[in-house]
Amino acid sequence: MLSIRPSDPCVAGALPYVVVAIEHWADVTKFDQIETGPPSQEHELVCGHTDEAAFVLSARKLVARQYLSEGYITAADIDRHGILRSVVDPYHASSAYFIAFDDQLGQVVATIRQIQFDIASGAKSFPMMSYLDLWPSSRDHLEQSSPESWVELSGLAKEHWVATEIVNRLYREMWARSFARGHEYWLIAADSRLARRLKGIFLDSMVIAGPPIDYLGSPTVPLFMRVVSGLDAICDRYFITRSPMARERCRETAKFFLSGINPRYFSDEQIEKFSAMDIDFAIDIRDGSLPSIDLTEPRR
Repeated sequence: MLSIRPSDPCVAGALPYVVVAIEHWADVTKFDQIETGPPSQEHELVCGHTDEAAFVLSARKLVARQYLSEGYITAADIDRHGILRSVVDPYHASSAYFIAFDDQLGQVVATIRQIQFDIASGAKSFPMMSYLDLWPSSRDHLEQSSPESWVELSGLAKEHWVATEIVNRLYREMWARSFARGHEYWLIAADSRLARRLKGIFLDSMVIAGPPIDYLGSPTVPLFMRVVSGLDAICDRYFITRSPMARERCRETAKFFLSGINPRYFSDEQIEKFSAMDIDFAIDIRDGSLPSIDLTEPRR
């Protein structure tokens, strides 16, 4: 089943488009009318979490094609089904997949996943903890919580014509699921380009956890973020910046990620900040639609 929130479809210009340059907040986000389909096509992409085998297989094939084209893997790393061999990707069985699906093309055009805790592997459930060098302070910080409450974001891939704003929608879907499932930390082993983009979105809430190392053929940076604190740095920037344009970008980015999130997940102080930024918490789900998560589900 593909679980979606169609009340907020991925249409051109509907979501913030985040660029890589982060020297100034004014350069981080912009809101343009950006085409989200192949050239000469204008239509919606359906985004959400899926456990449907056909969708998951399509997502895994997209990852294999993308990784091969980027030079992260070789053709020998792909099996006869067009997916990464289990020796290359041993994390499939413990992953939750998120996709953008193009109904007109009938295919998955963007994907990312959350690698979840595996009791047999412990902290080694996560590639970042297994293969990257973390600073002792970062490792100590993470180990103050249980790895059962961690997920690692992994396997980001998209067709070249899919706008970055669609990827932002997938991040939001993962963020919503993490609240509902009680996840405390996101772990991310990102290449240097993605690391800059994530820092551009979440600012100081996204913490660099160690030095970059060569992993899968590119410089890879370990990062982590406490789920509930993901917007704190954006809110802080809103209140200290003097630029009306920068303040509006902060507000729109926070509003985008908060759409459909139950306020009970946040502290009173956070709620006060969001309210001061003129952000409401209306659960925006159409009657008869299937939400991506059960927002009334108690935290575990």
